Amino acid sequence: MNGYDENPFSSGSDYARGEQKMGDRQKVGARETAWRMFSSEFNGSKLEIKAMEEKMPSYVVTPLGAKVNRILIAGVLTEKENRGTEEEPMWTCRVQDPAGNFYVNAGRFQPEASAALSALPSPCMVAAVGKVRTFHREDGSMSVSVRPERVMEIDDAAYRGWILEAAKSTWTRLKNMKRACMTPDSTKESLMAMGVSPAEAEGIVYVLENDSMPDSAI
Repeated sequence: MNGYDENPFSSGSDYARGEQKMGDRQKVGARETAWRMFSSEFNGSKLEIKAMEEKMPSYVVTPLGAKVNRILIAGVLTEKENRGTEEEPMWTCRVQDPAGNFYVNAGRFQPEASAALSALPSPCMVAAVGKVRTFHREDGSMSVSVRPERVMEIDDAAYRGWILEAAKSTWTRLKNMKRACMTPDSTKESLMAMGVSPAEAEGIVYVLENDSMPDSAI
């Protein structure tokens, strides 16, 4: 790769596909937005919205109100291990960004991502786009990971571009969450009237109703 503009994961294409809507409902089969965010926000997620209908998406809700079904990550592939076999691989990996680590798992049902992980050296800079997976422990806590659809090696320019996008996206969510925390009885409609997107407004209200106020929003 020669730069971020040539990255097939860049926001000009993948991000826009998630905006296909049918009223307030996601079209069945429409690809969800691939969110850009740092690992610290992603790993801090405690809430999950399970699909109520078959073929409808489930979401992890981050502390800042992002409803995440798909995510685009980037960083340094610091660790990779095949815990399966050559015939049925199960790759477990760590991808380090400026805020911590993303945990990535790919098996035989992700053949393109598994093949890429098999061939990539460690360490190297990578980008990956995929769906969010959750694991619930016996104590009730939840951890999150990424099940990649695609993984590819990137250059420094691409990585810097992803960091910039993630930072801008995080800053917007911080401002919107702070606005909601400072407004008594915030609703989806009142947040949308302030310019917050419907999906983010719904996520923010869900966090405020089901979790404690984020420290970063105070």
